[in-house]
Amino acid sequence: MPFFVNILRFTPVEPAPDVKFTPCLETTVVFCVSTFQYMIVAIVCSKGRPFRKPIYTNIPMVVSILVLTAISVVLLLHPGETLEDFLELVHKNDSVGFHFFLTVLIFPAVNLLLAVLLESFINSLTFNKFGRVMTCKKQPKNRYKILERDIRGLKNWPRVGEVVYSSSIAI
Repeated sequence: MPFFVNILRFTPVEPAPDVKFTPCLETTVVFCVSTFQYMIVAIVCSKGRPFRKPIYTNIPMVVSILVLTAISVVLLLHPGETLEDFLELVHKNDSVGFHFFLTVLIFPAVNLLLAVLLESFINSLTFNKFGRVMTCKKQPKNRYKILERDIRGLKNWPRVGEVVYSSSIAI
């Protein structure tokens, strides 16, 4: 495949003794992938229902994530001379081409997919039931949860939002 770096053509970076940072292809890839991972953490860790609204209802966050994703894609694929010099990114390398950077773009996409799937599995009811089975927990220990369970079992207890009037007036 033409987008992989051939081991025989790979030349390790030899930094000068007086230089603290040497721009190279590896640091560019690590920087670009880590920017995507920050956004993935923001997406995955913003939990939706039942505690908060879903992420798509938070318009400022969605807009900022879309803008940051677009900027990160531009930085990865074609940042331009000015941004490349300012951020000390390296894109001009004889051993890799544009296909390499497209391949690097696949890794954050797969990472996002796996993170969302894993987070939804962990928050799912199935995983919670599995945890209860593993800890041999038969009933809740919290008094309020026990009371709520008992009330749900009562047939004559009014449901939330239901208006109930007294049948007799005591004077």
